[in-house]
Amino acid sequence: MISQHPSEDVLSIVPKLAHSGIALIEFAEALSGSKVWERGANYRWIIQPKKFVALQGQRRLKGIRFTVRGRPPEFAPFGELKLETGRGGSYSGFVFNETRHLAAAAFYISRAYELYQRGGSRRPHRQAIQEM
Repeated sequence: MISQHPSEDVLSIVPKLAHSGIALIEFAEALSGSKVWERGANYRWIIQPKKFVALQGQRRLKGIRFTVRGRPPEFAPFGELKLETGRGGSYSGFVFNETRHLAAAAFYISRAYELYQRGGSRRPHRQAIQEM
């Protein structure tokens, strides 16, 4: 059976992350204003039409691999969830494999949406978090 939505893959491939994985999918949909996902190459789900986040359930890693718009220096780092350089140098990636990383994953997805809104010709800026 071919999945029609990434939540079906998350439920079947990484059931231990079903609730938090679906929460991240719904969060990306809320930011985007779209519930449309397209299955791309290598079984990656890409949100449409904005394409600021993609995901893929991975059995071997027992997690969900996310690809987000922006390079690692454009994100404030979260030590518990490492962000790596991803596809084409314009994207970053992380593997969500523990529920305790939910806040960091949502933060990265939110930042990816901000970077998408700024466009591809944006000047890169390092993100900083300040306590007030």
